[in-house]
Order: sequence, then C-alpha cells, then structure tokens
Amino acid sequence: TVSATPNDPANVIRWFDAETGGNFLFEGEDYTFNPVSNTTVYAQENPPGPLSELVISEMTFETPDRLEIQNVGVATDYTGYTVAVSDEPYTNINTVNSVQQSLGQIGADSVVTFSDATGASDYWGDNIWWGSTGNGWIIIVDDSGNVVDSVFWNFSAAEISALNVTINGFNITAADLDWTGPGASLTTVCNESFKRFGDTDSNVDWADVCNDENYGVASDIGVGFSGCLASRAPAEVTVDAEAPEVVCPADETETITDGSGMFTIPDYTSLATATDNCTASPIKTQSPAAGTQVGPGVTVITITATDAATNSDTCTFNLTVDEILGVEDNLLANEIALFPNPTSGVVTLRNNGSLNLTSAIVTDVNGRTINTIDLTDAGVDTAISLENMATGLYFVRINTETSSVVKRIVKK
Repeated sequence: TVSATPNDPANVIRWFDAETGGNFLFEGEDYTFNPVSNTTVYAQENPPGPLSELVISEMTFETPDRLEIQNVGVATDYTGYTVAVSDEPYTNINTVNSVQQSLGQIGADSVVTFSDATGASDYWGDNIWWGSTGNGWIIIVDDSGNVVDSVFWNFSAAEISALNVTINGFNITAADLDWTGPGASLTTVCNESFKRFGDTDSNVDWADVCNDENYGVASDIGVGFSGCLASRAPAEVTVDAEAPEVVCPADETETITDGSGMFTIPDYTSLATATDNCTASPIKTQSPAAGTQVGPGVTVITITATDAATNSDTCTFNLTVDEILGVEDNLLANEIALFPNPTSGVVTLRNNGSLNLTSAIVTDVNGRTINTIDLTDAGVDTAISLENMATGLYFVRINTETSSVVKRIVKK
C-alpha cells in the first residue's frame, strides 16, 4: 500500500504508472496492489471530477466534411461507444447517415478524427454532405445507449425537441440529450473549422467564427480542469519476497472409542500462529484437510501460511490416533494380517483365527468408499486388488458380525 495526502482536502489523489502521461491506475489516498516486480508509481493531486470526458471538439462543413472528438483526461477505453451524424435532407432532423462509427481506446488528452474524403485514413465510410448553409448534428452514445455528447447547429429548439433516431440499436429522443436550447448558429462559409470552447452543452460553446483547423491535435477547449497540476510524486514499491512465519501447535493425540476405527481430522489452523512483514493475517491451510478420516497410527499434519504476495511457509506436527478395542476387536486385530504392505497392486488379507469374517471395506483418506469385498465364504487368504488405485494411503475395515478392525495399507 502506498499513500499520499492532498494539500487541499477538497482535492483527490490519482495514481499513475509514469511521471508524465502513462496510464491511470487508481484514485484515492491509499493505493493497494500486488506488484510482480519492483516498480515506481506516481501520485498527483487533482481537483475532483470525472477522470475523462469525451466531447466533440472541431467541425468542418466544406469539402471534405470533417469532425474531431477529443478525450479530455486519462486514457480511456471507449469500446462500444458509437458516433452518428445527420444526413440529407437536412431539413428533417431525424435523417441519419448510413454509416455509424465505433470508438475504442483513446489516449490521455488525445483525439480521433473522421472525414468524408475517400481514401483518407480517417474516412467516415460515406459522404456526409454537410454544407455551410445547412443544418445538422453529431451524437455520441455509450454502450448502454446514453448520450455522452452532442452538438446541433442551425436547428431551432422546437426542431431539436422532435429528435427521434436510432443509434447502434438504441432509440434516442430529445429527452436523452445533453444538449439544451437551440442549435449553434454556424452560418459563416468556412473552409477551415468551427471549434468548441466551453462545457455548457449548448450553442454558447460554438462561436460562428472560422478558425484555422488543427485536426488530430488535442487543444484547450474549455473542458475539464484548467490550470497547472502539481508534478507527480514518485513512490517506489518493492516486491515482497519475505515469507511469513508459521508456528504449529504441539503434537496431538486422539483416541477412538466408538469402534469405528477411524478419526476425522478437525481444523487445526486456528491452533497455529502466522505472522508476516506485510500481510496482517496470512492465509492458513492444512494438509490433510479438515474432514479427512484417518485410522490408528501417526499422521503428519502440515500447516501452510501464505501472504498476499504468495510467499509461503510451512510447519508440521504429528497427530497420533489410538484406538481402544473391545475383547473381540482386539482378537480380530491380532488375527488379521494384510501383506505385502506397502503394495504395488494386490494385497492379501489373511485370517489367522477362527472368527467368521463378513466384509472388507476399502476407503481413501477422505473417507470415500473405494471397494467393498464380501468375505462371507472367504478362506484363509483373500486377494484385494489396488491396481487401479492411485498411490497413497488407504484404510481397510475388516468386519465380523460382532467386531471390526481397521488396517492401513500403502499403495506405492
């Protein structure tokens, strides 16, 4: 997290990835992010307001007809925004040119231009047919059909109130416009351009004065902040490469007394402590996960602590599970053998006693039943196949009608 405070409490802090130009990153006094490498970000004090504003900035009504749209502010992706213009007969305000142009990414304080000069790189795609003695309009809508900017010229307020057109599938009427009042009075024969200055969204922004054209160059058009912004202040950010420290609880011993032969591992992460130089509360996980079932014996529990930069540390402790067996359970445990253990495929269950076995149930460490074997008519030896199972630890519960015992088996 990097922080900066504006000198004027009414202002805001904006963060960029370059000392000048560059990309806007965040607005706010505290900027939190996870860098992938050491970097420098830059804080700049700004007056409050929109990060960017899209406005029509320049127009020419003589051959070739031209228009310019300026992005005032930070670089912005205007994908989905659509520009539409009027068409002849210009006395009908609801006539729309056959071509509508889509916008995309526009850099900070940059412009896009269009003209009806066939073959030009900014060719509109059709003749626009504007003229200095006629009237017309330009409308920009966003990807939701909201009008973000418009200009009308030589139309009365009453004529503008009758607007009802379709732009990029959206129905646009006078009620949707940002423009207010009658259109701008632009009647001077001008082979150069009419330029906008102001942000009233009315004819006040457009003077009937022929200016030297400068299409393709962003200029001060009286929109957005006017004045000098303070220089951007650098803040160096170093990638966090230091792992957290995690401390496990002492070894745990649990006892099985319900005859199930299995113990369900609880969540031990709350018993472990983790600290980090940057992340207040590193995320703690354990393996085997809480809910895993294990049989009697020793299971190693691993606790991992991970910070926001994905640095991690581990610790381990032993979970010992003891089982208190009844007389028959104890007899069964002594008379049953599983071998070879570990096994690479087939394990033999040998009944060295006189107890009548009923079944053997194979489960994985998560308690899922993998296989059930009927031992009702089994002899001394029964083959149990683990050939199609993944390597790891499995449990085999051997049952009689009155007792049971759980044995571990390792598939290698």
